[in-house]
Amino acid sequence: MGLFDFFKKNEHTEGGSQDLPKEVNKSIINTVTSSNQEEHIFDKLKVYIEYFATFISMQNRGNYSPIAAMEYTSGEIDGFLYYAEDVPYATSVEKTIEQMHGMLSEKLSKNELKSYVVFYHSQYACDDNHSIANLSEEFKAITAAYSFANGTKGSIAMPYFFHENRINYKGFKDFSEEDNNQIFNTSLSSEKDYFKAKEKIFAPCIENEAGLKITLWNTLDLVYAWCGIFGFENYREKQGKQLMIEHFAFAMTQNPIFNDNDLKVFHLTFDQIIFKALNYQGQPKIMIPVVDTDYIVDVVNSEIYEWANVDNLVAIVKGNGRDAFSTTYLATDYAENRDLYLSKKELNVKISGIAFVLDESKIEEDGNGHKFSKDFTAYFPSKDIRNYGCYDFIGVLEDVKEVSLLLNNQVSGYVMKIRLITNTEVKDFFTIDMFVSKENMRINDLTIGMKLSGMFQMQGCLVL
Repeated sequence: MGLFDFFKKNEHTEGGSQDLPKEVNKSIINTVTSSNQEEHIFDKLKVYIEYFATFISMQNRGNYSPIAAMEYTSGEIDGFLYYAEDVPYATSVEKTIEQMHGMLSEKLSKNELKSYVVFYHSQYACDDNHSIANLSEEFKAITAAYSFANGTKGSIAMPYFFHENRINYKGFKDFSEEDNNQIFNTSLSSEKDYFKAKEKIFAPCIENEAGLKITLWNTLDLVYAWCGIFGFENYREKQGKQLMIEHFAFAMTQNPIFNDNDLKVFHLTFDQIIFKALNYQGQPKIMIPVVDTDYIVDVVNSEIYEWANVDNLVAIVKGNGRDAFSTTYLATDYAENRDLYLSKKELNVKISGIAFVLDESKIEEDGNGHKFSKDFTAYFPSKDIRNYGCYDFIGVLEDVKEVSLLLNNQVSGYVMKIRLITNTEVKDFFTIDMFVSKENMRINDLTIGMKLSGMFQMQGCLVL
């Protein structure tokens, strides 16, 4: 495993072109007998069998996005989807499905299509409820909504349930057992492009009066940051997530350190680490881990990426520090100081970080065979985790102290002072405080002066 491939990448599958997983096969199908009312519906929809199989395969790889398929008057079958390329923004499922139906219905009315089908996850439970599923408890079936040029239209569904990390499918009730088995036995070709018709989604973006580019994102969260606090294995596999939730609830019982209009901010402080809980319009919204620091950098911001999914209470801010280095950071005080961030480019910012992985640096040369000097330090945008203000780095440990977190000291780690840029004329040109959980360390000991490498998320808050 390479230095910076600590994390398993999420597979991004828009439609996918893989065979169904072995867990999804005819041996687990409990098919409901075919309905007399739509006795021949499978014959009408059989041309879309690869898209039935594709949508099931997508679900088994964690992709719940709606897709569509269409038959042109020429007889050609193609799929359609909306996709966001390396942009953490998505339209709502409702809007996506509405747009699909609108666009395909228009093609149908212009005699460009023989038929089309839109696939999505629904609340169907062997009833007539094909409402879109949004909440976890609502995901009960795959619905296929079809429409033909002759005016025939309707919806069929295949119920499913979750059991021991598996998805068990009951089969489309309007299809026979043989019909359902044809779907589950359909092989998908890795050579075939199942979605030649697709449309790219762009995140809403404006430039404001201050000359700042403001972009809306709506699919990000702070899971990586909390994994940095608790340790990745602890947070994902053990009790870390539950402990975070419990401390979020406990923070709300404290006196707010900020209370203005609809926003209340609460702090739980553990040495230099602060759990910052936000309550907005009477609802707990999000809790942010903050590494408190006195290290201040004058920055010039250029872009702000607001998280619309948490009411714009969080943002990633892109800029440059000391007119010399990158400062793309999670703005931990964006909720309180949004107006100031939006009105000025030049700001003084306290910069710190949370390390996601830490090791002793063994890197002595670049990829072209050039040896680094003894004092070489550097950091650069992470390729493994984008859009979060994350950087890979090689730095020198200037100072370190051990800290314990949580009400019962269940988590321990270190606050390190790491030199990220070496400047012979300015001692602390860019030397920041960075927290690392012991669980995310690949080394046992930290010694002043040692060279370290790893990945961290940069964070910042304004000096007011």
